Amino acid sequence: MFVAQLDHLVLTVRDAAATVQFYTQVLGMQWRTFGDGRQALHFGTQKINLHEAQRPIDANVRHAVPGSADLCFLLTVPLSQMQQRLMDHQVPVIEGPVVRAGAQGEIRSLYFYDPDENLIEVAEPLPGAIFEPKEGPGREQNRSFHQLYQQRLQQWLENPDRPVLLQVADSVIFRYQGQRRQLTLRPPPYHAFKAEVHAQAAECMGGAPMLDFTAALERGARMELEDLHAAVFPWWSGLTVEERQRCAICVASPHQPRDGRLSLLYLERLSGRKTGVGASLDDGLIVLEMDCDEHTALLGLARHYLDQEIGELFFGDRFRMQRDVMADAAGPILEELIPFPARA
Repeated sequence: MFVAQLDHLVLTVRDAAATVQFYTQVLGMQWRTFGDGRQALHFGTQKINLHEAQRPIDANVRHAVPGSADLCFLLTVPLSQMQQRLMDHQVPVIEGPVVRAGAQGEIRSLYFYDPDENLIEVAEPLPGAIFEPKEGPGREQNRSFHQLYQQRLQQWLENPDRPVLLQVADSVIFRYQGQRRQLTLRPPPYHAFKAEVHAQAAECMGGAPMLDFTAALERGARMELEDLHAAVFPWWSGLTVEERQRCAICVASPHQPRDGRLSLLYLERLSGRKTGVGASLDDGLIVLEMDCDEHTALLGLARHYLDQEIGELFFGDRFRMQRDVMADAAGPILEELIPFPARA
């Protein structure tokens, strides 16, 4: 596979102002400008560039016309909340809620039109949903298990019954007792400092005299940790001891986190918990190695707690499902298949 993910798409519109108002007010996207007065709508780690039909641009799609798009967006809020939002903005739902096949599993969707009559689908993933073969032995039993698993995940998502702390992209999100608060991390001075250090490093790699970056690294660590502390600690200190012990924490990382990632060091020290190899030591502090949104991070926590419940029920060990369930049986089989393992 040579393509990782969608960066942006271009939407041809009749009236950019009307499109911006619809997507920002109804769907909560962020409007920004770029280049020579171009406009874009940002959401998650993607964006939609707007192209007004009467204003051609270089390398334009040959047959682009308003109203020809069919787009699906995954939500960060429950579908029922978005359905109410559509009603509040007097946007007619033309179909839904209905279950559809998404890119990573089943989704529950609503359909409506935007100002250019592009077909817009908004959806929430069905927790734990997987694609199944249409036929085959054990299909119904498999479906029954996953339906029950999905129901339990949905129950957790709707009512975690514990404080939740998420670090997603450059934000921390706090959720508890129906309240939600989001704060942005790493303010502009930090990013400017990081760009300056990168520029100096590039000069050294290009042949300039080598610099001592020790002081710069200490300064960067202080900026990042103090920024995180200012965002997290006031909320954390308002919890009781029991609430802190039960707090569910998830850190989303766009790639495998390096050993000693500062946010993990901070959260481990704050909560008194540790993360391990894979999920082996995770206990209410988990790392998702993906560039994800708030809903996906919550879903990761829901699976974590449900798997602990299953481990306790079937094995008397709540950490058992955080290892491959067949790992204990692997030793004798590997000895049989590969009697003389390779030596480093």
